[in-house]
Amino acid sequence: MTIEKRISGFKEDLCDLCGICLHKCPVLNLPIEEAKIEVKSLIEGKHSKYALSRCNTCFSCNIYCPQNANPYQLILERWNDRYKQNGAPPLYRFVCPTEIPNIWEMLNLFLREHEEAWITEWMNYKPKPDDEILLIGNYTHLFPFIIGGSKILDFFKPVDLIDQWEGGAYLYQGGYLDVVKEIAERTKLDFDNWGVKKIVATLDAVEHIFKNVHQNEMNVNHEQSFMNLNHWLLENINSGTLKLEKKLNLSVTV
Repeated sequence: MTIEKRISGFKEDLCDLCGICLHKCPVLNLPIEEAKIEVKSLIEGKHSKYALSRCNTCFSCNIYCPQNANPYQLILERWNDRYKQNGAPPLYRFVCPTEIPNIWEMLNLFLREHEEAWITEWMNYKPKPDDEILLIGNYTHLFPFIIGGSKILDFFKPVDLIDQWEGGAYLYQGGYLDVVKEIAERTKLDFDNWGVKKIVATLDAVEHIFKNVHQNEMNVNHEQSFMNLNHWLLENINSGTLKLEKKLNLSVTV
């Protein structure tokens, strides 16, 4: 596999330094002139007074940007630079599933015996080419009763590779872009070696990572098709493949 360089998601050529993104940001809410200075400093890689210390990773600035320049990805790039220089904050070591101790391992103490059995099976299963796999996310790993034992699993082979970090989803959100690049390459090798063709993710954010972030920013193209579980459920309910035998008879808002 040829290793390609990352592509920044920030579109510097589109940014006109208007500052609207950080001015309308619900967390920073900077005065417009201060916002312009902050954006300019971020682009130039100079000292950031606000964004790198106060951004809570909500992505809102991308929505507010009138030029669609993806300013959130600019913040991610500067965080990535900071980590390379100063290392990761201690909190991120605590959530790293391959570090010991970590939060995932500690919370496993509260699992019941049959839940531990589910997780062990999911973590150790090696998919076969004809499998339609369901990627069990880290949080489903913490609360396996959400899906463990469900008839939905009759349609899938569940896989819980916690070291895949959900394709790097929340690492991406925190700006660990170089690490996400490595994860993207690792997942491509895994998927290609398995020979699977269709992958369903329990989270739509994980689907987005594999379909968009890996391809457009990490320069890693997956041959498999991806779908999130919500979409899969809706598609199969509408087709009649999944039959809802016990209806709630309620009107609900999601």
